[in-house]
Amino acid sequence: FLAFEGADRMEALDEELRDLVARHYTAAAALTELPSVAPSDAAQWEQFLACAVLGCAALTSCLKERIDLWFVDAFLELLEATYPTSALLEGVHWAEAEEVLRRHQVTGGLD
Repeated sequence: FLAFEGADRMEALDEELRDLVARHYTAAAALTELPSVAPSDAAQWEQFLACAVLGCAALTSCLKERIDLWFVDAFLELLEATYPTSALLEGVHWAEAEEVLRRHQVTGGLD
């Protein structure tokens, strides 16, 4: 996940972690695996932490991307199963459709 190029990994980080990664981004972004270092070497340890943070951010971004895609697909499938034709939607107000769709777990993402 260190080499994940999907969504911007830095967006998954808070300001403090962005600052840490920014100082070591060039080195961290080029790695494909984490180096072996000890906390007693402060400079190497900080670079290791930046690499680990970037890898975690990539994993978080990748999973969020996959979950978002799954949610949209599942919601569209549910919508099609509930209202297979546009004629069935005619006259249905959002509150009524929302109540029907919220009976299914997938619609929890609508909050």
